[in-house]
This record gives sequence, C-alpha cells and structure tokens, in this order.
Amino acid sequence: MRIPDNRRHEFADWFTNKFLDWQKRVGRKTVGEWAEHCGIAQPSASRYLNGEGVPDGINLMLIALRCGPDAYKVAGVEPPIDHRAIQLITFWLHSSNAKQNELWRMAESGAQSAMVQEQKGNYVTKRKKIRQG
Repeated sequence: MRIPDNRRHEFADWFTNKFLDWQKRVGRKTVGEWAEHCGIAQPSASRYLNGEGVPDGINLMLIALRCGPDAYKVAGVEPPIDHRAIQLITFWLHSSNAKQNELWRMAESGAQSAMVQEQKGNYVTKRKKIRQG
C-alpha cells in the first residue's frame, strides 16, 4: 500500500521535531543514538526522518512509547491500546528509578483499593439478591 506523500512528510516533520527536542535535553546525538533511544533500527529512523516511510506495527509502538501517543495520530493509525496507557508507559520510561518506585507503590495501592471496593460491591449485591430471593 502506498502511503500518501503528505502523511510521510507530516510524520517526518513530527519525528524530526521530537529528535531535535530530545537533542536539546541530552546534547547533540546521532541518528543512530536517536534510533537506539526509540528502540528501532537506525535505517528505519533515517527513513522516517527523511519522509521515506511511516512506521507501523512494533516500530510505531516503540516510537509512541518514547515520543508519546500522538505518534499514532500523525501516522494515521488507530492505537492498539488506550492512549492513556501509552501516556503512562511514556511517563514511566522518562522517570527516574525513585519516581518509578513511587508510581508503582501508588498503582499497587490504587489497585488494591479498587479490588476491595469491587468486592464490597459484589457482597452488597449478593446480599440484596439473597434478601429478595
């Protein structure tokens, strides 16, 4: 399938801006280092930067995880998971170990609270059915 020129150029502009923003944060780096940061092969990164293609599949997911869920929109593809999950993973990848540990503790605590609330709700529903029965 041929990808429209405007889609390739739009993705190239977006990906190039992400590359330049990353360089501002970490210092001057090569395309190979950018590709490694994104988790993709250097030739693929070069193709995307030069407007010679738009990523899909695993490359698009890896780019979205590093650069944000808007990668899917720019590529013209529906994300395979909720954009909020991609944002959480992206935030995780850009966080320090201490922040990741804090986030993990918050997630565990929230998950436990949600399970307790669900169990309470199921218990109340079952008791109502028994009384009505």
